[in-house]
This record gives sequence, structure tokens and C-alpha cells, in this order.
Amino acid sequence: MNVEPSRPAPSAGGDAPSDRRLHVIPGGLPQTQPGADTPPRRPRPFSLQDASSSLQTAPLSLLMVDDHAMFRQSLSTVIRHIAPHAAIAEAGSCAEALELLGTGCPFSIILLDLSFQTGPTGLLAIDVIRERCAATPIAVVSGLDDTDTMLGAIDHGAMGFIPKASSVEILLHAMALVLAGEAYFPIDAVRNGITRGSRPTTPRPGERPAPDGVSAWGLTPRENDVLALILKGRANKVIAAELVIHNEDTVRKHVSSILRKAGVRTRTQLVLKWFELMHGQ
Repeated sequence: MNVEPSRPAPSAGGDAPSDRRLHVIPGGLPQTQPGADTPPRRPRPFSLQDASSSLQTAPLSLLMVDDHAMFRQSLSTVIRHIAPHAAIAEAGSCAEALELLGTGCPFSIILLDLSFQTGPTGLLAIDVIRERCAATPIAVVSGLDDTDTMLGAIDHGAMGFIPKASSVEILLHAMALVLAGEAYFPIDAVRNGITRGSRPTTPRPGERPAPDGVSAWGLTPRENDVLALILKGRANKVIAAELVIHNEDTVRKHVSSILRKAGVRTRTQLVLKWFELMHGQ
């Protein structure tokens, strides 16, 4: 399978390249199984053949939120190619989306644009949808394809980011990933975000610095469970509910431990570092 090469990220002190559009390659984040006593394995490349077994007959229900009817129609065609039995609902604004969501959040995943003529727009659109459906995965499909927008989407809880300018082949693979429950981000933007935003953490007294490889982070089984949900954009409250952790402070302690072991300071940097380690070679 041919993939688009990613551009090298600019240095931390250098100027950003004039063309900041993202060049995307297929790839997804692995998922841990609850109670696993070993770190997640490096995933193999994800293809349409991989998606077919789980998506061809999957009872998938998704909500597409975009104010361009023609794009919704085109994206529906892509989705039907991957998941022919998917139930697709459409909304032209966040307000329409909230009406469809109601109080039960009946969708498997929400595909969300970030540019709307009326109502909440930009990263606020993610916040509005997440406030109503905190546990429903949100993947951004946007024409705002710069690195800062992607980093902001991750920070606001998106579990995937697909630029609208992607080629048909890339769009197929990226959409197959997110519909199958995997996270997806453009690898060149991930590298760019790591270069610009990473800062070394100071180990505690007597503690060795965080290792470079994910498998060497030394996460506990419960930290692996928490990490899997962080990578899906879950907030601490939702993580506590899904893992049946009765005290949200316990989740915060797990998150802090994961960040320290990974050698990063924020959740966004954790996602970026994880993805780069999985797909940056």
C-alpha cells in the first residue's frame, strides 16, 4: 500500500513552513484490554481489508455534523463503501446535532466539522458535543488542516483528526480506522507538535528518567487501562465510570503517574508521543 511521506517537523525555534497542510498516512493507536498485564503491542498497519470483517456487518450508528450538504453526501458515500449497513444521521449545525443527540446519545461515533456559519464553531463545537455525550467518541473531519488546530482538537478530547484535503485513498483508510474505534492523526502534524511543545520532565528523587520506548514505560495493568481511554479522549469522570473506579482522584493519580513515566506534562503531549512512537519510524 502506498502512503504519503510526511514532511520533517520544523525545529522548536525555527519558522514554520509556508505550506502547513497536513500530509497524512494511515495508522492507528493500539487499544489495551482491561486487566492486561503487559503494555499494548505495536499495531500492524490498518487496511480496508482489516476493516471489512468488523464493519461490513457491524451495527454502526454515526452522526455527521457539517454545514456543507455536498460534503456530507460525499462522506456518506465513503462510509457506505466501508460500512454498508451503517445508520448515518446528518446535522448541519451543532444545534441540529444536539436535537438529534437528545439525552441518550444513541450514536457509536460523531464525525464533526469545526467551521460553522451559525452557532458554536471551532474547538467550542467539540466542547458543546462532549458536554452532551461525554463517552461518545468524536472524530474531527475538518478543512482547518493546520497543526495548531489538530493539537487543539486533541486537547479538547477528539480521538481522531482527518483533514478534508486528504486523498480518497487516505480518507478511506482514516475513516476505516475511526469507524472501527481506533484513533487517527496525521503523522507529520504529530511530529511537529512534539517538536514544538515537548518539555523534559524532572524525575523524582531516586527515579530514573522516562524511557524512550512505550513498552519500557513500565505502566501497571490499571495504568494501561487508563491510558487506553485517554487515547480515546475520555475525561477523568468518564474514565472512572468506565473502569468502575469510585474515586475520581484515583484516576487523576493514575494519569499523573502515566504522564511522569512517559516523560511528558500534558495529555496532548502524551497522545502525540504515543502516536509518534507507534508510527513515526
